[in-house]
Amino acid sequence: GPPVERMLPFADEVDYRSFVVEVPQHVVQRGGFVDVLLRMPTAELAARQAAMRLARPSLRFDYTGSGPDAFTAILQRVWRFVDRNGRRSLLGAAAAGADLSDCGVPPASPDG
Repeated sequence: GPPVERMLPFADEVDYRSFVVEVPQHVVQRGGFVDVLLRMPTAELAARQAAMRLARPSLRFDYTGSGPDAFTAILQRVWRFVDRNGRRSLLGAAAAGADLSDCGVPPASPDG
């Protein structure tokens, strides 16, 4: 599939590998997902949980407005894009029919 940078939001800013547990598909299909998690050392789980807590504000939407959140990160991304490429390039890409939200995953088919 597409590289992780196109699959996850803010992959260049969030260290997903510090908290995501990657389990090969064939292990999951054999029913071994839970076993992989149960075999993980307690210290590793604690480290991954701590890393996830650090990343949490960048990945969630805080509707109370108490601090920077995923919406803040989206606005920062748009601002950087416009700052780097100019306002006309953003409008031009949209006018040309570019999907500015493309994450590399094909859309779901209408029949599911």
